[in-house]
Amino acid sequence: MKPTYEELIQLNPYLKNKNKKDVEELIDTILECGYKWNEEHQGFWHPKIQKGIKTSGLDMFTAKSLKETFESTWNNTKWQKETSIRKICNKFFLLSIPLFLFGVISFLFLDWKISLTLIVLSIGIVMLSEVIKNQSLKREAKRKGRYVDTKKIEWCRTCKYLKKIKDYEEDLWQLDKISDTEKIPCKIYQETKDVWTAYFHKPTEKRTLYPKNCPKWSKK
Repeated sequence: MKPTYEELIQLNPYLKNKNKKDVEELIDTILECGYKWNEEHQGFWHPKIQKGIKTSGLDMFTAKSLKETFESTWNNTKWQKETSIRKICNKFFLLSIPLFLFGVISFLFLDWKISLTLIVLSIGIVMLSEVIKNQSLKREAKRKGRYVDTKKIEWCRTCKYLKKIKDYEEDLWQLDKISDTEKIPCKIYQETKDVWTAYFHKPTEKRTLYPKNCPKWSKK
């Protein structure tokens, strides 16, 4: 059993922006992926992975993009595992907030050692959950081929000649030029002048935060 084009249009008017053939192909793809139409809840449900697809979001997909998303994420055990890890980390993070507040307030009626332990524990939970979550995001990015190790990029951040300049990363790097060369974040500016001139000649949208492939780059 599957919903008709007319039924889906009633549930999600945005699907009118697609032609009938595209919507029907989308429905067929959803069913091919193992989803079943749930008449009671007016949505698709996958009995194996125990996940549903709401009709309210169908207009954002084509048959091709939905299948790609299903194979790379929703039906991917690695993605499911990493997503579960990050959800648990978020829960522990939320748990640490009341624990920290209780630790602070408990100084009024508990032994200070117990209160301090609660505070330290809450901070430890936050730090550990963030480390685990970031590691999970890193694994996910590697799996999708999107991970970039910024420590291995040959740019100012990894160069021993980097000169820390206040406000450079906030807004100075987006300027058309920097009139005061003392605000250029390079200890050997006279030797890298051409690199920085070329950098500021680029449109902002084509720049990285710092220039790359500088001939004077030297690892920290």
